[in-house]
Amino acid sequence: MKIIPAVDIMNGKVVRLLRGNYREVTVYSEDPAARALEWENEGAELLHVVDLDGARDGVLLNLDSIAAIAKKIEIPVEVGGGVRGREDVARLFDVGVARVILGTVAIENKNMLEEIVREFKEEIYVSLDIHKIIDRADGVYLETGTSGWIKPVAVSKTEFLKNLQNIGVTGIVCTDISKDGMLQGPNINLLRDVLESTSLSVIASGGISNIADIEKLAELKKENLEGAIVGKALYEGRFHLSEAISMLAQRGNEC
Repeated sequence: MKIIPAVDIMNGKVVRLLRGNYREVTVYSEDPAARALEWENEGAELLHVVDLDGARDGVLLNLDSIAAIAKKIEIPVEVGGGVRGREDVARLFDVGVARVILGTVAIENKNMLEEIVREFKEEIYVSLDIHKIIDRADGVYLETGTSGWIKPVAVSKTEFLKNLQNIGVTGIVCTDISKDGMLQGPNINLLRDVLESTSLSVIASGGISNIADIEKLAELKKENLEGAIVGKALYEGRFHLSEAISMLAQRGNEC
């Protein structure tokens, strides 16, 4: 399991939002590339980058900052936010991004998702951003957030995950929006449910506040748990990235 630092970019700066609220912004750095290099130097194997302006407005608005990050560091960079079509995906790969995460388009345009996955294959992941779980007579539905988590859309958990596998998607980023930026711990029950409902690789996101939270994820012992994204806890100094990496190494990286 990888510990994946997050670099969320808004107006060219590294920020964190509270539960995805664009009015609840904390700025942590004026230089995203420099911050990315710090995470690499501390042992990160993968960096998670989000164009928050792009996620909200549907256009890649921080491409220059993303390109600067990809040029500055040697570890792979995965990027989401503002990707609405094949051209956006190609532009990101052209500047050195290793993986692109599709959110809104994956929910709203299945045909386009199929086309993009057909061309770029395992380099494409899908973001599953969950507002809440809805139990209905015809099954469990997930209320997801699109357009920067602003627009709620309900999808069948079973059907959505099955469709992703059939299309050829290899992994998802699963975020509990209610936990994001709250430093209250991840939604372990949700993550366990998703991990057990699919063979897709899963990256957990939202709520990690300390080393103990990472240990709880490791204790799930799920082979398809690829990693956990950590943002605010690292920026607030709750623990050091190197500490978490060392802890997993000592555990034998059980998951």
